[in-house]
Amino acid sequence: MVGVGVLPVPCVMDEYDTNQLFPTSLYSIKLYRMQLKAPVPVPVINQEVPNDTPAYLGRDYHGDISHIEANNLLSSQPNGSYLVRNSRSANGEFHTLSLKFNDKVHHYKLFYDSNAGLYVREKRYDCVRSLVADGLVTMYLELKVPHTLERLPTANYQESPYMTINKRKLRALSKHLR
Repeated sequence: MVGVGVLPVPCVMDEYDTNQLFPTSLYSIKLYRMQLKAPVPVPVINQEVPNDTPAYLGRDYHGDISHIEANNLLSSQPNGSYLVRNSRSANGEFHTLSLKFNDKVHHYKLFYDSNAGLYVREKRYDCVRSLVADGLVTMYLELKVPHTLERLPTANYQESPYMTINKRKLRALSKHLR
């Protein structure tokens, strides 16, 4: 064919930069799509609002219920369902956030600072729903795409504030999902 040139294609790459092969913007698009697949927060509403409900908590607060009662309330609910309850071992220092993710109920110490808001670790939130939404996205991404997160320069996979599954359990879950 006349006028058609052939572009040289390297046969062997001695060294390559994964950011050149897969730019960060491509990862960002993939991560955004994955975030959309994460469970959404579903508060388990308490029909009888306890008298001791703190002003910073809403109708998802169930007061003085046990760990077992929280598990029972959440077991039939979809992933992303949550409730807040008193922590019986905390002497009022914190509450407990009970959250269903990956068909299991997880329990977190939920703290409140009147100057900064609600928190589980470092990051602060105005309301429990925002905290849960962020946590669900983080947990979902860590379960589904941990290797992609490790490649991102801004991702801090090892120090996630919502990770409750140790590495052995994560590997077992990953094998189970395949």
